[in-house]
Amino acid sequence: MHPGPLNRGVEIASEVAGALSLAHDRNIIHRDIKPDNVILFPENRLRLSDFGIAKVAQHTIDATGSGTLGYMAPEQVRGQADIDGRADLYALGCVAYWLLTGRMVFEASSAMEVLTHHLHTIPTAPSTQTELPIPPELDELILRCLAKSPDERP
Repeated sequence: MHPGPLNRGVEIASEVAGALSLAHDRNIIHRDIKPDNVILFPENRLRLSDFGIAKVAQHTIDATGSGTLGYMAPEQVRGQADIDGRADLYALGCVAYWLLTGRMVFEASSAMEVLTHHLHTIPTAPSTQTELPIPPELDELILRCLAKSPDERP
């Protein structure tokens, strides 16, 4: 999957949100949402793949910090035991950011710097990172997904 036009990026992110909603309704937390795990098929079909590190919500006691660096929620970075679907929403915010800007939310010269940014740095609005006309409401939604506290995410 590659970044593309605004409307297609919004459509893809919306479809991923729908797939996550189905998983979360079944108490499954994906824990590794990233562009490589969103597979687009002909006729605009989408599949969310690689549930290899997914956990059932009641059994998420796993302090390994599993996930992909550029898309890890702060609670995953900290290795918290109580990871829930809001970590997937954070990662979805990262994917949406990338879809709209072609950039990662946090770019740094080392893995540790990226993780530190996920923990402490407030991201800039996607509209400041692209020439695409991103509506303020979409900026706000993505930034809410990227809130440091899971309680502040949609």
